[in-house]
Amino acid sequence: MTKLEVVHEPVWPTEPFALAIVTERMDALAGRLGLPVWEWEEDGLGNVRGVVVQLPGGRIVGLREYDHGVKYLMVPGPEVGVDATEVAAHGVDVVLSEVLYALGIDQGAVHWKQAATQADAAERARAVIEWRASHPPKREPDGR
Repeated sequence: MTKLEVVHEPVWPTEPFALAIVTERMDALAGRLGLPVWEWEEDGLGNVRGVVVQLPGGRIVGLREYDHGVKYLMVPGPEVGVDATEVAAHGVDVVLSEVLYALGIDQGAVHWKQAATQADAAERARAVIEWRASHPPKREPDGR
């Protein structure tokens, strides 16, 4: 486990990409790591709790736990997301290993991970990258 830096206004080069779901609940994970837990509402998905951190190597990681998923779909903990370019460039296993090490989570605590093969995951990540390139995010009048 390493020191993590909270990222208050993350800038994702393309789009957050679901890498895995872990079994440690958001509050327990944040408490163990000394991280805040933010709460927000996502249209159509409901209440979300999570945080965005930067790993010592510079990689940005988002942790999001959806109340609906936990309550009704038996999702055991937060989704771990990284930018799609990270998965396309390095593959699921390399990125996931770094993230789990930094979060102090054992491989056995991974409930789900992205794609059966590295090629499938890289293909899905590239699709997200292409979609984001053709659908730039809308900006507020003040530039945000």
